Amino acid sequence: MIYLVMEGSFEIFLLTESAAKRRQKIQTAVKEFIRRVAPAKYHELLIPDFELGCKVGCYFQYSLYSSN
Repeated sequence: MIYLVMEGSFEIFLLTESAAKRRQKIQTAVKEFIRRVAPAKYHELLIPDFELGCKVGCYFQYSLYSSN
């Protein structure tokens, strides 16, 4: 399953106009999710200031729900 998901998302890393549009759409969704779920005091730390694909992604969304 993981392989299927990763292979399906590979095309967003191509250097094409359509891939850039998809990356932007994903980036917008991620930023909106963080703003909706995380406390405002953490937004500056959690919201990436780089384009999707520039750094290794971290799947931290569940930690946003943690009280620690």
